[in-house]
Amino acid sequence: MSLLDKDAIASNPSCKRQTNEGQRTYDSCLLYLALGSRRTLEEVATLDKKTIRNIKKVASDFDWIKRATDYDKSCSNIEIDIVLSKLDPDIIKSVKSCLQWEDEQSHCYRFFCVYLVLEDARSLEKTADICGKSVSTIYGFSAQYKWVDRARDYDKFCMAVVLKEMTNLRIRRKIKMLQNKWELADLLENKGIEMIKVPLRKERDENGNIIEAARWKMEDAVKFIDLSSRLRTESVDEPRMDILEAVKVLSDNHLLPPGIAEAAALEIQQIGDRIKTQIANSD
Repeated sequence: MSLLDKDAIASNPSCKRQTNEGQRTYDSCLLYLALGSRRTLEEVATLDKKTIRNIKKVASDFDWIKRATDYDKSCSNIEIDIVLSKLDPDIIKSVKSCLQWEDEQSHCYRFFCVYLVLEDARSLEKTADICGKSVSTIYGFSAQYKWVDRARDYDKFCMAVVLKEMTNLRIRRKIKMLQNKWELADLLENKGIEMIKVPLRKERDENGNIIEAARWKMEDAVKFIDLSSRLRTESVDEPRMDILEAVKVLSDNHLLPPGIAEAAALEIQQIGDRIKTQIANSD
């Protein structure tokens, strides 16, 4: 009974024990439900060590076939719910073609959403398996409601979201790095100024106290201040993201559909070739 889906039993009145159904008879029914693809009355009789005649009688008296149909439907709905929990409703709302069509029945749209959320593992066969429908039925829905085209719009939007998030993350990191450079520039500048204030030879202050000569050269202080200046210049650069790097990162993380990365690289290469040609012609 370990393969029995208790949630499907609990959510289905027909699968619960009936008032005139003995516990042992009900246990046989549960065994029948749990068998899934191996579900036959003969298998129940063998496992339950009862005669096939007895099993056929109780199966008929308590309508095992209908209860099995209801149970399978509940199992399918539970699996669909688990899959759909991964779907971001905000993305769906943002992609107009992925909203439910006026003539699209709710159960068809539910199957389409399952197809969407499968992403890299997306296939009509996999969708049919999860939804408990035949492949031909799912193929029919896919053709009628343009699943492939709508999924392409969904993927494009998701790619844009990922690229935006990646860009924002890079900018935040760049800003943090620039802030660190500015703070380091402050430290170097202050150190350089302190070094300059120290005399290069032994002197006495106004009170007659001896001030020891610096242990560094003047050019050392200049280097500190020069480095500070260069760090400050770098720290006010505008953060930017190279398009080639963006395409590479997306491709390396399998966030681009097959062929997109190659097409993008080819287009960028062609742009580079055109620029080189224009430069050569201008000479």
